[in-house]
Amino acid sequence: MDSAGYFRRANPSIVTLRFYGLRELSLQDFNEQNVLQTLTCSRMEEGDLLVEICGIYGLSGAFRCSRAEVAAVRAMD
Repeated sequence: MDSAGYFRRANPSIVTLRFYGLRELSLQDFNEQNVLQTLTCSRMEEGDLLVEICGIYGLSGAFRCSRAEVAAVRAMD
């Protein structure tokens, strides 16, 4: 946060996530931008992950998967 109380970007990066064993895939409004507000992963009782995508413009949806990983992180110039 800066001195005026605004959030500042620190370490801008492109992060690649990989999901395995997808099930119950439901995606809506895919378009040319797909600006995400949140991507939430929560563990379900059966052990699967529930991934929920909340979009600001474009893509939103949810799916279940068996596991997820951070496949790559690349700093933005």
